[in-house]
Amino acid sequence: MKLELVKESSKFNRAELFALRAKLVKAIDPLHSSGADLQDIIMRCTRTAIGEVDNFFDQKRGKAE
Repeated sequence: MKLELVKESSKFNRAELFALRAKLVKAIDPLHSSGADLQDIIMRCTRTAIGEVDNFFDQKRGKAE
């Protein structure tokens, strides 16, 4: 299947497809999209598990380390 997609890719303007992909990536806002709150909880769990923070419920928002 992937081979067929590669062969057919010559039918399309690659520069136009790249511009479309770049526009799509720029439009994604991971901090305010749906699911961002779940991702925040998962990251806090991970940071607590690896000992980076002492308390899961500590919600201090400081500079990125």
